[in-house]
Amino acid sequence: MSLASQISALATRIGTEIKLMVRKANNLSDLADRQTALNNLTDVANATNEHVLTKDTATGKAIFKVSAGGGGNTLSISVISANTTAVKNTLYVLTTSLVLTLPASPSATDMVYLSNLSGATTATVARNGNKIMGLAEDLTIDKLNAGIQLIYVNSTYGWVMI
Repeated sequence: MSLASQISALATRIGTEIKLMVRKANNLSDLADRQTALNNLTDVANATNEHVLTKDTATGKAIFKVSAGGGGNTLSISVISANTTAVKNTLYVLTTSLVLTLPASPSATDMVYLSNLSGATTATVARNGNKIMGLAEDLTIDKLNAGIQLIYVNSTYGWVMI
């Protein structure tokens, strides 16, 4: 191989290595940008309970926003053995015959879950002024080990079992 060919091959190899170094440097910059973006997404200082991460359609950026219901709801669990007034988005595990009173001022999509593990068929769900399944009546749980999900729809139907 001639000296000119060797110099040409060396220049090509050096050029390729320089291109690789530039590409790596660019990737480091992209990595820093990605880390900044990740930090921004995980900065939840402005988020509170019932906030969800979503895309702002005006800016295209990720933001925390108050949940409109549905998948944004968080479920709490409460094992109870005495009469209780329910709180939305809570699963109540009944361990004795009792009265579970539904929330007085529910909003559409509020949910209450219950599981009757009391061994009795006399648990009552008190409607607290709102309808249950469109009826102005309390609900008697007459099945052992029954599990029920109630979702508030509106004043016409009230709490609906699903």
